[in-house]
Amino acid sequence: MNERYGGSRAYRNPDKIISALKDEKHKIAAQLQKQAGLRVREAALIKKDQLGEGKILITKSGAKGGRESEVEVSKELYKEVMEVMAVIGVEGQFQIDQDQYREDIKDTYHELQEDYYGTHGFRWNYAQDKQMEYQEEGESFEQALSHVAEDMGHSRADISEHYLK
Repeated sequence: MNERYGGSRAYRNPDKIISALKDEKHKIAAQLQKQAGLRVREAALIKKDQLGEGKILITKSGAKGGRESEVEVSKELYKEVMEVMAVIGVEGQFQIDQDQYREDIKDTYHELQEDYYGTHGFRWNYAQDKQMEYQEEGESFEQALSHVAEDMGHSRADISEHYLK
């Protein structure tokens, strides 16, 4: 196995880090990754036609492997995405620069003296939180892992298993 994946890349206190990010849109993108398990490119550009009833449609052009999926986010986060679309003057889309987003996260982690795992660390938090949630609802480890894999857009459950370290 690649040494880079030798341990967990989940953040110990992701909410503390998210709240300390400098850019409000970066906070939203980080919440999208943590709440919905989005990849950075999926969270970096959301068009108006992807939104509906508190869900976000991840289209084939944005999803890895060309898969489409719908993800649910909290009502509060959905409202924040909609407000940014209305306020920033960009017609019908939420967009961030991925490199600036990564730098904001990196700078914030250094300021707070935390370990830095990049944007993907929030996806690790999502996987661990959802695995626990599904198991608390009575699913076996394998059933929960299968659901987490599906939620994350993975074709096989074992792909998602390394996120649970």
